Amino acid sequence: MSPQSISRWERGANYPDTESIPHIAVYFKVTTDELLGTEVIAGEEQVKEYEQNIWNLYSSGKIDEELDEARKATKDYPTNLGLLGLLAPNQSVLLILRMVQDQAVPCNKKRTMSNLHCS
Repeated sequence: MSPQSISRWERGANYPDTESIPHIAVYFKVTTDELLGTEVIAGEEQVKEYEQNIWNLYSSGKIDEELDEARKATKDYPTNLGLLGLLAPNQSVLLILRMVQDQAVPCNKKRTMSNLHCS
């Protein structure tokens, strides 16, 4: 591999041929998947799936399940600010719901945003 070839790769003017990729991966001591970014792409797809699941649970009023899903997502992707942003408000809402529930008359209704008090 010539310095000119590498320079073209760095500028985005050209890409390494497929036969060079395993050699480049060995040189940098990474897998070809890491070199090509396929793990990043798979992670982004998983994050989108988590976000959709969390939104669906929120939309259907399943707060406890929504919080569980947000916790699981942030455990799997602890540096993802989008997922962390989904978790923080959920914990606050759940805390408020539990405080209200502790002060309310016990009932068998499922807790939802529209059903804070039992009557």
